[in-house]
Amino acid sequence: MFEVVKNAKVNVKMKFDPKSEGFVIHVEVEGKYDTYEHTFSHKSNVAKMAREVEYPILKEKLENGTYVFSDGNLIDFRMSDYRGYIRSEDEINGLADKVGFSRQNQNRRAVNGDLLSVFNQLRHRNGVFLGGESDDFFMDVEGLGSGGAFKNRLIYRWSPFDKNIQTTIEAERLICANGMVGMASLVTRETPVINDIDRNLDIIDMHLRPEMSRILQERFANMSNNRASVSDVLEANRMIYERLRSNQVSEHDFKVLQGLASVTRLDHLKGVFSDRLFDSSAARTAPSDLTQFDLFNIMTEMSSHTMADEYGNRQAQQFINKIVFDTVKNEVSGNVKKSQDSDHRRAFFGE
Repeated sequence: MFEVVKNAKVNVKMKFDPKSEGFVIHVEVEGKYDTYEHTFSHKSNVAKMAREVEYPILKEKLENGTYVFSDGNLIDFRMSDYRGYIRSEDEINGLADKVGFSRQNQNRRAVNGDLLSVFNQLRHRNGVFLGGESDDFFMDVEGLGSGGAFKNRLIYRWSPFDKNIQTTIEAERLICANGMVGMASLVTRETPVINDIDRNLDIIDMHLRPEMSRILQERFANMSNNRASVSDVLEANRMIYERLRSNQVSEHDFKVLQGLASVTRLDHLKGVFSDRLFDSSAARTAPSDLTQFDLFNIMTEMSSHTMADEYGNRQAQQFINKIVFDTVKNEVSGNVKKSQDSDHRRAFFGE
């Protein structure tokens, strides 16, 4: 299924792509049984390097590198100066079989109302997902009622160039089918796995389910009692308007995004704070009229139920992770009347 080509003989060509109006790098890699072809897009790190160095240096970097192919497609590679860990073909095929491997259209977009499509979109990198998922497990956040019921799963990632399996989490709020993809270090673990894959996955699963549930329960409970900062709400509003201005926004998405934009507009607080605060660092510790849990639900609603490309949803999920995991570092204090829209039991904010 997989072929690892070490010390590869590579033919390197630089071509102009009229579609992207940029230069792409085309390589032909001589494998054991076939010659493989791949084109690095004008946005790739390889094309970026080609713009910064002379052609002989680029060719030297790409030749004698290590390339991993599956069904004729490049899965991953390292340049000739790489001196790190490289898995054997048997190890790679075992991980693909036991942990998982899938491929999808790189340009796939999220489907309205389909959270799983967003999860799948962000699992895949360059159209490939080297990994798999655990069975679902459920948790309830004390004090949040039906608004605190979640369905979670562990996500496993492996690499041909890493002896560790990376584990993180996907969390779905059941009342609204909004979801978060765990990206923060607080919910990311690395575990060495060389052999006995099934047993190792069982151990990872046994230890991390309760640990991840505890972390999320503590954070969501605290977030329901803590205010989101003015700075974070302004950033959320900017991202909502950015998606609202998309050329491909549907009528459904337009209505949802308008509702979310209205809830995160802070014009009414300009009588509470001086105008200078909104453009200053003080906005990071000034309280808004929404809780952190409100803002989490608003932004997961945008990510889960309106259409965006992979970049747009990855950017949104990075911000969601910041709300959940990084806000513990910034203490927001002050007395501001809570918004009438603030409610931890609320399913949707974009209605």
